[in-house]
Amino acid sequence: MFNHILLAACLAQTYASPLTPRAAVTPQVKSATYLGNVTDPALDRDSCGSVRIGTRAFWTCRDTMVYNTQSGQDQLPIIVSTAGWTDAVANTGGPAIKTTGGTVGAASNGKGPILQMYGNNVNSLKEYFPIASDNCNTNHGFCSDGTRWAIWPDSPPLITKSSPKSITAYNWIPRAHIQGLTLLNPSQAYSLYRTTYTGTSNKNTLPTATLVTTEFWKAGEIGFGDYGGVVKNGYAYLYGQNFNHNGTFIARVPTGSVETRSAYQFYNATSLTWSSTLPSINDTTAVIPNAGAGGQGTFYYSNYYKSYIWIGQAALEPVANFYISTAPAPEGPWVLPYKLFQGTNGDGFVGAYSLQANPALLPSTDASENGIYLTWTQPWSTGPYVTPLVYLAFQ
Repeated sequence: MFNHILLAACLAQTYASPLTPRAAVTPQVKSATYLGNVTDPALDRDSCGSVRIGTRAFWTCRDTMVYNTQSGQDQLPIIVSTAGWTDAVANTGGPAIKTTGGTVGAASNGKGPILQMYGNNVNSLKEYFPIASDNCNTNHGFCSDGTRWAIWPDSPPLITKSSPKSITAYNWIPRAHIQGLTLLNPSQAYSLYRTTYTGTSNKNTLPTATLVTTEFWKAGEIGFGDYGGVVKNGYAYLYGQNFNHNGTFIARVPTGSVETRSAYQFYNATSLTWSSTLPSINDTTAVIPNAGAGGQGTFYYSNYYKSYIWIGQAALEPVANFYISTAPAPEGPWVLPYKLFQGTNGDGFVGAYSLQANPALLPSTDASENGIYLTWTQPWSTGPYVTPLVYLAFQ
């Protein structure tokens, strides 16, 4: 259930920025408050991330299993991706934490605080992101030769269109073919998924995910959008990485043209220009210096700082050390990532992974608070995966 890419990643390289910094900000932690675990106690979930839809947070997760509260064990099959809702506090916003009396189950002892996920029927659990027909989709991505198609989202859906009643959002997800935790196709292609949602009186109704294009980015191409993205000023700005995860690239596309490859433009960090020429995955001139520390994380725009922010994990550092970088524009210049916060590790095969920032949980819709919610995955040698929720207040 662990993101295999983390183990294969190389240490993030840093580069001298070709741009003169215009308005660098460097947030520092004033206080950190543990709020509880994000969980549906009936489900053992790995690697979740959130996006704001209306007043609620919508979460997409990777491998998920039904958790038997009687035996304290997970039940097969493994579902490669699932989704769920969490509520906000009425009127004031922020996550609606159950401080006592939660259900006993995965990541919940019935006494400690939890942010309750909901919206799934455990008796008919299925993949949120549909598996392509050529990826052993009749057996949840598991193939008869012992390999597996791990269609794992690295970022939550990126909303490109919204109204009071509906949204449209997108994911670019790698078509990872694995055996154990070994990636069999390092030059993997990336599928494009569309998520749509129209408000309904049934709060358990989940958005709908549709496979738009099985190979939107072809094998050997940069998977723009997989590493994260930000929507601003009519564009979706999309980040991707090279094979070794030591270089970040950026593309942009009008929010109404996400499904049209010819509408994309790509940034060259040497000439400081956008063009329609797709860079090679080995093109060092297109690498955006310091845009992320190499590991999984989250890009977002902070209205408080008037700055783009990335928070996440360093490559080859599988512990709960959160790094941050900021920039005045999506393409930079990004400040050298620095350590922001150290969370608690699990005692499993690694300490932590899937480090995420969650602006979806902030009371405002434009991240105008001087702080951020963080989550990460703790693997434990005995027991389910745990997703702690911490609020960082900045100085």
